[in-house]
Amino acid sequence: MRVWSRLAALFAACVLLAAPATAQTVKVGLLMIGNPLVVGVEKGFFKEYGVDVEPVYFRSGAEQIPALSTGTVDVILSSATASLFNAIASGVDMKIVADYISLVPGTAPHGLLVREELMASGKVKTVADLKGRSIGVTAVGVYTHQAAVRILKSAGLTEKDVRLVNMPYPDMVAALANGAIDAANMTEPFVTQAREMGVARLLLNHTEAFPNLQLGVTIYGPRLATRDRDLGERFMRGLVKSMQYMRGVLTDPARTVEVAAIMQKSLPVKDPKMYERMSWQLTTDGQKVNLPSLQEQLDFYAAQKLIPKMPNLAAVTDTSFLERAHAR
Repeated sequence: MRVWSRLAALFAACVLLAAPATAQTVKVGLLMIGNPLVVGVEKGFFKEYGVDVEPVYFRSGAEQIPALSTGTVDVILSSATASLFNAIASGVDMKIVADYISLVPGTAPHGLLVREELMASGKVKTVADLKGRSIGVTAVGVYTHQAAVRILKSAGLTEKDVRLVNMPYPDMVAALANGAIDAANMTEPFVTQAREMGVARLLLNHTEAFPNLQLGVTIYGPRLATRDRDLGERFMRGLVKSMQYMRGVLTDPARTVEVAAIMQKSLPVKDPKMYERMSWQLTTDGQKVNLPSLQEQLDFYAAQKLIPKMPNLAAVTDTSFLERAHAR
């Protein structure tokens, strides 16, 4: 017993040495989606490493980037958008340091949904049947727009064959219900909400269309990337632990129930049972940045004439924080 007591005391001492006596605050820019980070905050994973996370919510990735460049936030967990690529090209001081959300095979957190009446009547059976109809996307130059164009192309259609309607995710459910739009590229929890309300049916799971697409990335501003790399490393250890814990929903029903209870606190849909039934946004197993996927999306936006100057993605990618987190 004495040996075990000494080992326990030694372990506790090591934990205390690993984190500073006073936790350092890190402001993190988030979008209003299911974020693995909030699970880690709730579980105390960041505080283990002396980091006090302060979430700051934004309506879009376009709003996150100015906040990072001015130091309003230290980190952003953001989508790979035209705005992000243009910010990199303009020289905004940032580093892409890890995966944050990927379209992991076996999951369905994003999808193309079609109004129930159109599906039930047989008027829409395939993507080609959307010709002449309206599709909800969150904005031009973001993932939902990219997905719409690429999905239409797979059916021999273009943007000119449909009407793209910009609106926030939460508004899409009501718009489908009242017939303001015929279809929408949606994310969870709104995918499950629309289906369970009988408003829409899933026509296409985005994960099947774009497996392993790098949807979201972790981006450091100069404070964590340069001025205080130790803090950057400690934040990354907390984030990796959070993302790995989140992946437990793939195999552990009890983990799903726990995560659902945490997520519904920070998202507009407040039914915990719905969260238990939905498909989660996850990272890849090793949280590595998928540069080929980012480059593919950059090339898409460039072809859409949304990128005046092409950035060098490899030059702003720093994998050292992630590598150190996994090495410990």
